[in-house]
Amino acid sequence: MERLLRVRSIVEGNRRTAARVAGVWLAVVSLNGASRSAFGQAAMSVDRSLEEARYAMLQRHYGEAIRVLKRALADTPGDNRLRVEIARAYVYNGEDRRAIHLFRDVLRQEPTNRAAKLGLAQVLGYRGSFAESDRLYRELLVASPADEAAAIGLVNNLMRQKRAVEASRLAQQALAWHPNSLRLQEYKDRIEQGSLGSDERVPRRTPSTLLGYGDYVADSEGNRFWQLSQRFDSAIAPVLSNRLEIEERRLWKTGDVEPPVTVASATEEMRLRLMNPVWLTGGVGLVRFPGGADRALYSGGLRLLPRRRLWLEGSFSRRALYPTAQAADLDLLMEGWQTLAYWQPGRWELSGRWSTHHISDGNHVVRESGEVLRWIGGSRFSFGPGYRYTHYEFSQHLESGYFSPGDYKSHLGIAGFSFRKGRTFQAEYVARIGAETVQARYRFAWDVALHNRLLLGNWELGAEYFYYRLAEITGAYSSQGGRLSAAYKF
Repeated sequence: MERLLRVRSIVEGNRRTAARVAGVWLAVVSLNGASRSAFGQAAMSVDRSLEEARYAMLQRHYGEAIRVLKRALADTPGDNRLRVEIARAYVYNGEDRRAIHLFRDVLRQEPTNRAAKLGLAQVLGYRGSFAESDRLYRELLVASPADEAAAIGLVNNLMRQKRAVEASRLAQQALAWHPNSLRLQEYKDRIEQGSLGSDERVPRRTPSTLLGYGDYVADSEGNRFWQLSQRFDSAIAPVLSNRLEIEERRLWKTGDVEPPVTVASATEEMRLRLMNPVWLTGGVGLVRFPGGADRALYSGGLRLLPRRRLWLEGSFSRRALYPTAQAADLDLLMEGWQTLAYWQPGRWELSGRWSTHHISDGNHVVRESGEVLRWIGGSRFSFGPGYRYTHYEFSQHLESGYFSPGDYKSHLGIAGFSFRKGRTFQAEYVARIGAETVQARYRFAWDVALHNRLLLGNWELGAEYFYYRLAEITGAYSSQGGRLSAAYKF
C-alpha cells in the first residue's frame, strides 16, 4: 500500500512538472509570436512611411517628406533605410550639409550600404567635391561593374571636370551593360558635341522669389523714364504657380515744359500644368493712365515643354502701351496674338518670336525676330558668335510717340562673352553689329547688352546696361538704359 502511494505521488509530481513546463513553453511561444507580430507591424509601419515620403517627394513636398520620415525614425531609431531617405530629401530640399552628415553616419555603421554611398557621392559631386565623389563611385563600380546609377554619376562628374576622354571611355563601357540607357546615351552625345557641362543638380522644389528692380531709359529724342517694379513668384502647388507684378513708370521729355506723367499697373498670372508637358497660363490686370482712366488687362495662352530645354508658347493678350510721355496721354492698348519658340540643344541657343497686335488708335503692328547663338568654351569663360534678325511693320505712319517709321528691319552679327568667378559672380556681355533698314534705306547699326549677377546665399543682385539702335519702349532710333535688381529666394 505504501508502495502504491509513493508511485501515485511520483506520478502527481511528474504531472505538475509537465504542466509547469507546458506553461513555460506556451509563454515562450506567446512571447515569441508577440515579438514577431510587433516586428512585423514595425516593418510595415516603416514601409508605409517610406512610401508616403517618396510620394511627397514626387510632388516636390520635401519638407512634408522629411517630417514623415523623422516621425518614423523616432519609432524605429535603428532603421538606416529611413536615415538614407531623410538624407535624400535633404538633398532635394537644398540642405546638403545635413544630407552629408546623415549619409556619413549610415556608412560608419554600414560601410557597404550602397544607397548611402551613392547618395553621398551624388551630393558631393553637386558641391564640386569631385575627388571623394569619384572615389565613392569607383568603389561602387568595383563592387558591381553593372551599377548604372554609379556609372551615370561618375560620367557626370568627369564631364564637369572637362575630362572628356575618361568620360567617353566610361560611357562606352556602361552602355555595353545598359544599351537602352537614355541618360548614358545623352551623355555620350554631349561628349561628342563638346558639351561637357552636364547636370548640376537634382530637381528640387521651385523656390518662391521676391524681386524688385529699377530701370532708367533715355533716348536720342530727349524722352526719359524711371520705372520701379516689384514681382512675387510663388509655387502654390507642384502643378500651379502664381506671378504678381506691380510697376510704376514716370515719363518726361528733356526741355519740355509739361510736367512728368505717371502710369501705374498691376498684373497677376497663374500657370497650371494640365499634363506633361502642357501648361495653361492666364492673367488679369489693371492700368491707370495719367488722365485717371483705368483699363483692364488680360492674357491667356498655352505653353508646351515637349523635351528638355525646348519651350513653345502661344498666347492672346491685351497690354498697355506707354513708351513716352506723349504716348502715355493717348491711353493706348495693344490686343493680339504672340508666339515664342526657344531651344537650347547643347551649346546652341535658338529662339524665334512672332506677334500681331491691333492698337487702340487704329494702328496695327506685326513683329518678327529670330536669333541663333553658339557658345564655345567652358563654364568659366565662353565666346558666342551668332546672328539676329528683327522686323517691325506698322500699318499706319503715326507720329504718336511710340514708333516713327512704318517698316523696320535689321540684320546683326553677334559676339557674346560669358564668364563666371566661382559660384558667386556671373556675367554675360553681348554686342551686335550690322545693318538696319528704315523705309528701305540701309545704314550701320549696333547695340550692346551687359548683364552682371552676384549670388549671395538666397540673394541675387543684378546690374545691367543696354544700348539700342532701336527701342520701341522709347520710340527713338537710339537709346540707352540700365537696371538694378535684387531678388530673394525662399
